[in-house]
Amino acid sequence: MKRAWAEIDLKKLEHNLDFVKSRLKKDTIFMAVVKANAYGHGAVKVAKFLNKKGIEHFAVANLDEAIELRKADVLGEILILGYTDEDDAKIMAKYDLTGNIGSFEQAKKISKALGENFNKVKYHISVNTGMNRLGFNTDDKSIEEIAKVYDMDNIKIVGIGSHLLESYAYDDSISYEQIGEFDKFLKSLKKLINNLGVIHMTNSFGALYIPKSHYDMVRVGSVLFNLAPKIFMRNGDEKNVLGVLSLKANIVNIRQIKRGETVGYDRTFTAKRDSKIAVIPLGYVDGIYRKLENNGRVIVNGEYCDIVGAICMDSFMIDITDVKNVEIGTTATIVGTDGDKTIDIHEQGERSGSNECAFCTRLGRRIKFEYKNFE
Repeated sequence: MKRAWAEIDLKKLEHNLDFVKSRLKKDTIFMAVVKANAYGHGAVKVAKFLNKKGIEHFAVANLDEAIELRKADVLGEILILGYTDEDDAKIMAKYDLTGNIGSFEQAKKISKALGENFNKVKYHISVNTGMNRLGFNTDDKSIEEIAKVYDMDNIKIVGIGSHLLESYAYDDSISYEQIGEFDKFLKSLKKLINNLGVIHMTNSFGALYIPKSHYDMVRVGSVLFNLAPKIFMRNGDEKNVLGVLSLKANIVNIRQIKRGETVGYDRTFTAKRDSKIAVIPLGYVDGIYRKLENNGRVIVNGEYCDIVGAICMDSFMIDITDVKNVEIGTTATIVGTDGDKTIDIHEQGERSGSNECAFCTRLGRRIKFEYKNFE
């Protein structure tokens, strides 16, 4: 009997890809952000599928994520969004990876480590327009420093980007202020640099709703997997993005308890009636948040069932009193659809006291991943 598994429907991923691309100009480059194991969906499988659909630009968070993709024969540019240092540079060259440079000191250390006779290693320039995380500031000193980086013999700058600090917002004014600052900075740089490379700034939200942020390339992650909060989607777009991941587990035990008995650690649930309790073999080590204690629900045989008692390390319990034909081996749906009932990732993220991305990226390695429609 299967314990627990996640189903990744790649046809739905393709649908979401096509939906976002419908908002872009035909010549806009689409960079798929597949960091954090493609937001918990499996970076290698997702990236190789997107390769088949014509995507040739990917973004990850760190060097290890990038190497994993390249070793799996993922084709195209793999941009490391996070910090890389001089010790990483030759490894990046070995695997044909692209890094980010966000300071002159970083660039000098990388160039020195590579040495005079080393072939150029590819990087983008990172510009800080308000996030205050990584990147050159938009001042005169940075203009001079960036121009020097472009001229370094063993570093090849192939792009320049910034980052919208509003991931999702009702008010676009902050994003437009950033765009204005970035435009002004780019104009100054162009006086010193003939070819800046690929210019990019936007995230999923900007790709959908702020065309001015598109530049040459958009970086899209959360919307590909239907992880953008519904309340920030506009014009009914929450209906146009499909859930890619379903999470399921088979019931491993059923117990009849009497009114007044408790369930689980610390007796946080007391039965108000004679009840039938089922055990689901997923726990907080698998990514099931403890805040779902007496707060979450699953679907069994097309009926909602409340989570009762504390979430254990390896399991949690549900009330199946009102559900017919349940036995050991019956499937419970934690995320997904069963019959006419649905629990989407947005609900589980909210009930967990977190968000959609956090719920998916916490799914543990004991969960088996099954991919549908990989063609």
